[in-house]
Amino acid sequence: MTRSKRGERAERVATRIAVLGGGVSGLAAAFYARREYPEAEVVVLEASERFGGTVRTVAKDGFVLDLGPDALLTRKPAGLELCRILGLEHRLIARNPEGRAVYVRRNGELRRLPASMRMFVPLDESELRASGVLSAPGAARVFRGPLTAATGPGSVPGRRAADDESIEAFFSRRFGAEMYRYLAEPLTAGILGGDGSRLSMAANFGELVRLEREHGQIIPALRERFGGSAPPAGAAAESKAGSIAEQPAAAAAEKPLRGAAEQPAGADVFRSFPGGMCELTGALEEALREDEGCRLELNSRVAGIARGGRTVSPDSGLGAPAAGRSRWRVERAGGGSVEADAVICALPAYAASRVISSIDPELAPLLAETVYSRAAAVFLAIPTEAVAMDLSGSGYLVPRAEGGIVTACTWSSRKWPGRAPQGYELLRVFMAPPVGADRDAPADSPAVDIPGRGEPAARDASTPADAFEALTDGELIERALGELRETLGIRAEPRLAEVWRWDCGVANYTLGHLERRAEIERRLQQQSGLVAAGSALYGVGIPDCIRSAREAVDRLGTALAGLGTAI
Repeated sequence: MTRSKRGERAERVATRIAVLGGGVSGLAAAFYARREYPEAEVVVLEASERFGGTVRTVAKDGFVLDLGPDALLTRKPAGLELCRILGLEHRLIARNPEGRAVYVRRNGELRRLPASMRMFVPLDESELRASGVLSAPGAARVFRGPLTAATGPGSVPGRRAADDESIEAFFSRRFGAEMYRYLAEPLTAGILGGDGSRLSMAANFGELVRLEREHGQIIPALRERFGGSAPPAGAAAESKAGSIAEQPAAAAAEKPLRGAAEQPAGADVFRSFPGGMCELTGALEEALREDEGCRLELNSRVAGIARGGRTVSPDSGLGAPAAGRSRWRVERAGGGSVEADAVICALPAYAASRVISSIDPELAPLLAETVYSRAAAVFLAIPTEAVAMDLSGSGYLVPRAEGGIVTACTWSSRKWPGRAPQGYELLRVFMAPPVGADRDAPADSPAVDIPGRGEPAARDASTPADAFEALTDGELIERALGELRETLGIRAEPRLAEVWRWDCGVANYTLGHLERRAEIERRLQQQSGLVAAGSALYGVGIPDCIRSAREAVDRLGTALAGLGTAI
C-alpha cells in the first residue's frame, strides 16, 4: 500500500494498531491505517469465522443473493473513493433502467411512489393525488404545512426547539398522520428497520430538521433546492424494496473526500457488483492479507481492553511508546492478548459496551443504549412465466398500518443485472416483528442462521417478538409465498428458497442519540489512543461505515502524539 499525502503535518507512527471487529468498518479502518501509518503493524481481531460483517453474498444455482446490503450509495462519496483506491471502479454496475420504480402496498394494491419525491417528501401535489398512495384529504394535508404557527423568529412551527423529536412526530406534525403511516414510515423502516416513534429525527435525517429550522416551510425549500422539477431517475435513498426518495443527510454532513467527483445530473446514484456486495469486502480482505504489515485473526473474540502493556523508553526506536505511557492490552476471550499503541473499536454497540466496561464504567452503559432491529429475509426463485404481475421496478414496501410481518419485497433480478438465470425471478421478501420489538440487550454475538445450517432453537412465544423468532424457516417461507401469491399472483412453487435472519440487524439511533454520541466521544477522548468507528455511532450505510473508519484513523494523528518518531 502507498501512503497518502497529508501535507506538511508532522506525523508519528505507533508500533501496533489493533482494530476490533472485521466488518466493513473494521476492514476499512485497517486499510486506511496501513496507508496513513505504513511503519505500524495493524492487527484485526474478528470474533466470527469470516470477515465482512453484515455484508454477505451467497451464489447458488446461478442466483446471486445479497444477504445484507445490496447497493452502494455513490452520493456519499466515501464508498466510491475506496472502490477507486482498491481498483474496483470498473466492477461497479448500475441498476437496470427498468428497475427503479418503487411501489407501496395499500389495501392489497401496489401504488407507485411519486417521482417528485425528494428526501421522503413529495413535491408535486397533483402527482401525489394521482398515485393513490394517500387519500385526497391526506394528500392535501401534506401541502398544508404544520397546523400550529411559529411563535417567533427562528422558531420551528409546532414544537420546542430543544426537543429531540421522533421521526413519527416530525412527519406527522409537518405533513399529517396519513403521510407518515403510508409514506414516511415504510420508507424509513425500509432503511432503518426500527420504530419511528422511538427513532430520533435529528440523528437519522438531520438535513430535514435543518431545512425546517432555516426555512420554516420544507416543501418550498426543497423545490428551491431542486429547481422545482421532478428528481432525476434514481436519485433516491436505498431501502429494502429499492431506491425510494433522496435520502436526507444525517445530523452531520459528510466531509468532502479527496478526489471525489460530483455525480452528473440525472445519473443513477446506486451501484453494486456483478458478484454482489461481497466483492467490496472481499477486495479489502485480500488487500490486507497481501500486506505484510497487517495480520488478520478470525475466531478471535475480544474479551476486554485495558492499560497495562509494557512501557518503553523514548529512545528505544521507531514506534516505541512515549516514556511513562503504557500500551493497550487487548485480551482475547480464548486466551492470550495483543499489545497495541492504539485501538480502533469497530464493534457493534453491544459488543463495544462489554469490551470497554473495564476501562470506563460510565461509557459502557451509554453504548449499551443503542438498540438493534430484528428482521428476516426469504429469498425465492420463481419462474418468470409464473408471475402474473409485470415486475417493472425494484419492488414494493408494506406499511405497518397494513398489518402482518412482511415489510418489503425486492425484485432483485429486475433491480440488478445478473442476479438470476434467464427465465427466473429472484425475489427477496423482508419480514420483521411488530414495532417495539427492537433488540435492547443482545447476547454477545448476534444469533444469525446461515442458510442450510439449521433453524433457531425453539423458544417460548410469549411475546410478539418471541412469536416472530419462534417461526421456523418453513413457516417464514410459507408466509412469504402467501404474500407473493396474493400481491404478485405467483402460481408456482419456488426453485430456490433460502432464509436469512438478523437477530441484531441495523443500529437504531433512538431519541437522545446525538447527546449520547457526544458524551461517548468526550469520554473516548480521555482514553488516549482509543477511537471508535462504525454504524453504532456514525451512520448505518456502507459509505457511512467507510467514512467513519477513515475519520477514526485521522483521529489517531492526535491520539498517537508522543508515540514513535516524526516522519
